[in-house]
Amino acid sequence: MGPVSKRILWIDIARAIGISLVVFSHVTNGLISAGMVNHQGLLFTSIYALYAFFMPLFFLLSGLNVDRSLSKGKKRFFQNKLWTIAYPYILWSLIQGSIQIALASYINHPPAPRALLTILWAPIDQFWFFYVLFFCHLLTMIFSSRLKFLAPVALLALLLHTLDLPARGILLMIEYMLPFYVLGIFLGKRKSGAAIKPQWLACVIPVSAIAYALGVHWGRIASHENAYSMASMPACLAGILLVIALSQAIERLSSSLAKFLAQIGAASMTIYILHVLAGAGIRVILTHLRVRNVPAHLVLGTISGVFLVLLIHKALERYELLAPLGLAPLRSNAR
Repeated sequence: MGPVSKRILWIDIARAIGISLVVFSHVTNGLISAGMVNHQGLLFTSIYALYAFFMPLFFLLSGLNVDRSLSKGKKRFFQNKLWTIAYPYILWSLIQGSIQIALASYINHPPAPRALLTILWAPIDQFWFFYVLFFCHLLTMIFSSRLKFLAPVALLALLLHTLDLPARGILLMIEYMLPFYVLGIFLGKRKSGAAIKPQWLACVIPVSAIAYALGVHWGRIASHENAYSMASMPACLAGILLVIALSQAIERLSSSLAKFLAQIGAASMTIYILHVLAGAGIRVILTHLRVRNVPAHLVLGTISGVFLVLLIHKALERYELLAPLGLAPLRSNAR
């Protein structure tokens, strides 16, 4: 998620795959909370499989462009992150939180009114991503002249994550996601970035798919379905590699599919911000109409969360409203 100064096609394809899985998972979670999904069924178990890797994937993708962004200067880097991370975090947390509070009787788990006053240390719902990502960017600025020092910091964070310390709230997510962000930075510094040699893709895709399936099977049991446990790390890494390999294969094999997915990937930030409202809105409408068919909820909820929001993104882009709403960088920072 998030804008890049010079778009790389396979990265936008990976974002499209990732954000589609995010929307599907959140729609499914809404159905679980509403008591419409069997806790022993395949749909329920798929949640662990998807949560195991899709958010770490976004942190790795976010890290890939950091070195290039920093090359424009720390001041410009900071201004860009203020506008594209901090500003939309505050703005959309207040908007979504206010809507959820106003429509509390229609929502599974509405935030308490005081949640709007505590967003500086307690993110609402999906907005934890922006909170953690902004922290990662700030840490990168601190070590901008010695990026190699980020590696031991990331390892220390992962070590802290393994310790059974008292409840730490958002710190738990920082500890687990920071290493993927840092990995993205170091991959981005390589000449080839995270690109896989074309002749290797045919091997990497099936091997990573098998490793992912085995990792999910073992990790779900060993972690007690905690997607951000160290026991989930094999599934996480294999899932990330699989999406990256698939994205690069799509770029090479189908230009039309690649361009279609790239449009979704380019709008991934808007989709991430608005998909909860769109998906929940569809669920409320279907429930009001007494539609209890789970596939109907899944299909319509996912379509609205991805494609309806994509249409909104296109409309805002046409009228040059993306930047004012924190959904794109200011032109002065985008150049």
